[in-house]
Amino acid sequence: MIVIKILSGPHAGKEREVNNNMYEGAEIDPVQLLHQLVNIGSVWKIDFSRANPAEIIDWGRADMVARIMRALVHGRVVEFMGVQYRAQSRDEIPRLAGEIEDAIVYSGHHVVVARDDENGVLIEIGQREHPLQ
Repeated sequence: MIVIKILSGPHAGKEREVNNNMYEGAEIDPVQLLHQLVNIGSVWKIDFSRANPAEIIDWGRADMVARIMRALVHGRVVEFMGVQYRAQSRDEIPRLAGEIEDAIVYSGHHVVVARDDENGVLIEIGQREHPLQ
């Protein structure tokens, strides 16, 4: 189970427990839900402390992608492995988001959002996924 808390925006103060991508009998798509929050300008926090491995993967990936998109939409920088990405126009955002995602995937590292604030998003690396890499 994950717990998502909406910190700002039109739904500020709401908190939902989502268990195996289900909330009150309805299936929740993490990517769609967080994309909607980006579109309405919300800030959120996800508690993964009671999440199962599948939820960590599904919600963790969706959370990182949504934070990247939110930063780019608001003109903030996204930094990964010493490279800073910043969209110069809205038209650049999809391409730039794809470049960031590709850099993360091809790095072979486990990654986490280390910081998401007014300065931007910092994605840090952990150990490589395979010990021989």
